[in-house]
Amino acid sequence: MGLRLPVQTIGNQLLNGVTTVTPLVRYLSFRTWTAYCYIKSRSANDPKRLSDYASRVEAAIAYGNLLRDMEKTGILGADEARDLLIAGVAPLPLKALVQQLGINIYGGPSDQLRLTKATDTRIPAPTEERGQKLAKSLDVTVSQSDLGRRFARGELVENASRAELEEFGIYVDSQNIPDEELELLISVIIPKAPLAKERPRVASYGLIMHLANSLRRRPTEDDLFEASLAPEARVPVELRPILDGWLRYLIRDVLAVSHEAVLQQITEALERGELNGSATDDEIVRGLLTHVGDHTEALRDAGVIQLGESPFDLSFQEFYERVQSLTTKQSTQTAGLNRWATPLNELKLLKLISSSGVGAVAILPLVWLLATQRVMPNQIGDGEGLDTLSHLGWARIGLKQVIIPSVQQFLREAATLPDVIGALARRTVDQHLRVSWSRLSQDSQHDVAVMIGDGQRWQYRRRFRAGRTDSRLKQAISWLEQLRLLDERGLTPRGMIALTQCIESLAQEQ
Repeated sequence: MGLRLPVQTIGNQLLNGVTTVTPLVRYLSFRTWTAYCYIKSRSANDPKRLSDYASRVEAAIAYGNLLRDMEKTGILGADEARDLLIAGVAPLPLKALVQQLGINIYGGPSDQLRLTKATDTRIPAPTEERGQKLAKSLDVTVSQSDLGRRFARGELVENASRAELEEFGIYVDSQNIPDEELELLISVIIPKAPLAKERPRVASYGLIMHLANSLRRRPTEDDLFEASLAPEARVPVELRPILDGWLRYLIRDVLAVSHEAVLQQITEALERGELNGSATDDEIVRGLLTHVGDHTEALRDAGVIQLGESPFDLSFQEFYERVQSLTTKQSTQTAGLNRWATPLNELKLLKLISSSGVGAVAILPLVWLLATQRVMPNQIGDGEGLDTLSHLGWARIGLKQVIIPSVQQFLREAATLPDVIGALARRTVDQHLRVSWSRLSQDSQHDVAVMIGDGQRWQYRRRFRAGRTDSRLKQAISWLEQLRLLDERGLTPRGMIALTQCIESLAQEQ
């Protein structure tokens, strides 16, 4: 549907240097060292040769780690390496064990963290201020092994014995990072003098560490979102702007999730139908609206209607006024965003959407109204916050261009709640078909359509499952654990020092 793009855009601004496929922080060191050794050995400026060299290094890292603990997770190539080890293959081949090498997977994070930089030759170059320091630190460690010394010379090692790999594994253990390397990694991820683009990332890590210290345990993704929703979150003043950023992320996330959930219900209705999975839009909408019990239960669980009430007896104006009443109690306004004390919020709706089945169709208007309440009456014109929530405008159901004007139109036209549910269901399909056709026009092999629209008739093509954009907060929390800044009891002494430095760096003028 293309609605995850605005969420991802906000997420990239708040937390760069980590992706959903970068589970182990020490691979930043491994990648930087690999590039450093390849360049230092004066090997050819050939990306294919670099990949060949990197594949051998990464295979040795996989074997070495598994020989220390066969149950280790997050190791690139672990599945094939484990099979070869169990089979007793000797010597063990140093070859590509995965389709996507770490030298490529960790490229984006490494560049964003300014460990490496792109070059004309497509050979990543470790930066002088960060990358070379980290690479040299690891080089000293790894060169204590025979295999490490051979790799440091840029040698294309074809195979290795178990004894060689066991020795190498001591120095590339993903869970045992030497103190000097550890401190360098911390200084890269949470720099003491961050650039303007790095300040949101530093603040996000600072918020996680602050929550760990306050909660006296390992924080979760929801802990951070709950803090961003709280009218009076108890956080240092330097961290308050990042709360606004993560609230905007949450607003766009629930919009994407709710529209995807409606698309899923529509495709399921088409799949269950007759006439080769084809029906008019009116037939599908009427069918969705017959599930009054599911809609009633979903909105009752949200706290918008009471026991014995039917949402379909309400006008949209009445529905709007109820939501307005629930979102103005004990409210606060900062950075163009409203926060309120009642439990009706985006995090609650995300959980309801995932458990409500067809009832999610009735939650979509509620999601739209919550979005308008977050920014109105504070601001309906220009502003950084509203612009962020309106990224790509009409094409991605922006608040300023689509949601706010549509809500106002529904109110002017005295629409009923079923009218609005039907209108938003149709908009969901229109959004999907527009995005599908746009992608197909750019790449004829990229057909993502799960249904076909022919005038007023919709036809089923394939199953669709709604999902949620990965915030990468889980990976960031895991990295802080690997860096020994937090654990199951909260912030560690090393983490307390890092948090203090983080707050001090954010307090400095940009």
